[in-house]
Amino acid sequence: MLLYKIATTLALVITGAWAINMPGYDSISAAVIALAAFIYVFFVERKEPPSGQSQNVDGGGAGIQAGRDANNARINKKN
Repeated sequence: MLLYKIATTLALVITGAWAINMPGYDSISAAVIALAAFIYVFFVERKEPPSGQSQNVDGGGAGIQAGRDANNARINKKN
């Protein structure tokens, strides 16, 4: 994460200087994109993905947690 913070800060400083020295569509759009990346890296809260899998199935339902070779034709639907 530290690498992302350093890279986005550096990109914001460089594109900001470019936009000030040579204002134009390309330099200003690069500075705006660098600002958006900077805001995302520093201010958007990251949520950790839940570990493991869980599944809730109501009565009468068939719960399937499948990988890549799933085949629902072999499900025993009778209780």
